[in-house]
Amino acid sequence: YLQDWQIGWTGGMISTYPLLFAGNEQTRKNVLRNFDWLFPNGISPSGFYWDAGQKGNEWIGGDIRNFHTKNWHLIRKSGDAVWYIIKQFMLMEKQGTTVKPSWKEGNQKVCDALMKLWNRNHQLGQFIDSQTGEIIVGGSSSGAIVPAALALAAQYYQQPNYLTAAKEIADYFNENFTKKGISCGGPGDALQAFDSESAYALVESYITLYEHTKDTKWLTIAEDAAKQFATWVVSYNYRYNDTTAFAKAHIHTVGGVYANVQNKHSAPGMCTASGIGLLKLYRYTNNIFYLDLLQDIAHNITQYLPHPKKPLGNAPIGWVSERVNMTDWEGPQTIGYILPISTWAETSLMLTAIEVPGLYVQAAKNIVIPFDNVTVQTLGNNATELTIKVTNPTPVDANINLMEDRNSGSILGENALFNCKKISVKAGESIELIFKK
Repeated sequence: YLQDWQIGWTGGMISTYPLLFAGNEQTRKNVLRNFDWLFPNGISPSGFYWDAGQKGNEWIGGDIRNFHTKNWHLIRKSGDAVWYIIKQFMLMEKQGTTVKPSWKEGNQKVCDALMKLWNRNHQLGQFIDSQTGEIIVGGSSSGAIVPAALALAAQYYQQPNYLTAAKEIADYFNENFTKKGISCGGPGDALQAFDSESAYALVESYITLYEHTKDTKWLTIAEDAAKQFATWVVSYNYRYNDTTAFAKAHIHTVGGVYANVQNKHSAPGMCTASGIGLLKLYRYTNNIFYLDLLQDIAHNITQYLPHPKKPLGNAPIGWVSERVNMTDWEGPQTIGYILPISTWAETSLMLTAIEVPGLYVQAAKNIVIPFDNVTVQTLGNNATELTIKVTNPTPVDANINLMEDRNSGSILGENALFNCKKISVKAGESIELIFKK
């Protein structure tokens, strides 16, 4: 309600990624129009992306209610944008779509601005002047995703200096935040209150550095960060009063994610990510805790999606609210209520659908994890094969992305589910699957 569009944090060029990945032909055309619209006008004089836009041709920063912030750029937003835009460039190339030079050059300009910011200040700050590139508000781990973004940029643009900076920035975040058990500055509306958004972004950055360097030190650090992030995830089912909307909808709160200590509510998913870093961390460490954590989060999100065959109170179909209130921070009448607004949680759900497999199978280890809302029963298990029954208890047909992982130590990288095997299970029905060991 403060602007029409933001480059990162809650949507913008994050939302275009799942639409490009899984949308129909018209949707993909609309995504490409977004890129034409963004470049070059969406880049501010500082070299960073503009914070937000409105009316199609106005670029702004900060909070429009506070005039003094008109040029404030939340550094996390440029990090998000570089990270997700390069994923989309890589996806376009897989899809046979031309990545225009102006798009590549524009995004690389932002990479260079991040490099300049780091080399000049040896921190990324939180808010940057969109005109000058100077730090306005320093400190924080707002730029927690930047090491991942620069590591991916190093690969895509063939610029080793980006990877060098990514490692330096990640070391800084580890020393000043992860080792101290804190993270802050991710949200643009919570000052520097401790938050889960930057906490999870650090997991993504550390695990991405492992993928690009093969240095196991990043796995150790990623595990530290993941365990800290896990403390933001709801581990119990709150018992709502029977008269509340959530009680009537049989909402289970396990797997919700608290955004920050200012917003005293849980939310559907991470703002704004899929959780794929947790799957990667499991694959490289064999610690099943990360699979269980991701399953809790992935299962939680879909409860809040109003569907024609499963309405949710007064929420419009397709709108996913961020509010999962288990406290009276907005008043006792809001515990278990539905706030009918469209939020970033929709993007988190879409990202989960395209990055996290609906069914993950490691037959050799007898591991089968349904991240989608299906159930699995083992029918047979011997030295050579694993047989399972997949049941769809929902009122709609399930089209499930399957990841049969036969080499879990291999680097997963980006767009891992592109052209993956899919299985279909009709509503209320079951199928049997056999996996060789």
